[in-house]
Amino acid sequence: MKYFKTAIVLCLICGLCAILIAFINYFTSPIIKENKIKAQEKACSEIFPNMTYEEVELNGENEAIEKKWVVKDGETVKGYIYSVSGKNAYGNISLLVGINLDGSAEKVVLTSNTQSYASKVKNHVKSTYNNGAVADIDNVDVACGATFGATLVKELVLIAVNDYKGGAN
Repeated sequence: MKYFKTAIVLCLICGLCAILIAFINYFTSPIIKENKIKAQEKACSEIFPNMTYEEVELNGENEAIEKKWVVKDGETVKGYIYSVSGKNAYGNISLLVGINLDGSAEKVVLTSNTQSYASKVKNHVKSTYNNGAVADIDNVDVACGATFGATLVKELVLIAVNDYKGGAN
């Protein structure tokens, strides 16, 4: 009987905790979603400042591509921004990749980086992709002290560039 009472008490505690978690999630979920949208908008303005961004429907060919925006200055298309993400054994990376009309990578902004050597990946992105447009992504050097993270970034940027060049605009 002692074990039965203990099991019942533990089940009640677990049930109450589950209800509490669901209750908190109900109220915080919209706030988290809104904050993510604001962070994406801020990152988009870092890539192409003072422009407008219209979300484009995805064709679903590549699972790494989460969202895509066309960047406009008035009615003139200036480029595209891709939200891409991937993971490896060292963690996850999410990026916003700005693509110029000539197919070069304008700028890359890390939106999520859980890599083991996150600071090295961040420095690599900053020094490699954010000092002017990068036309030859295939030859980007990934030796930075976090080679696997840098390689993942390169692969994600290539996915965005290849999607743009493939005519999926």
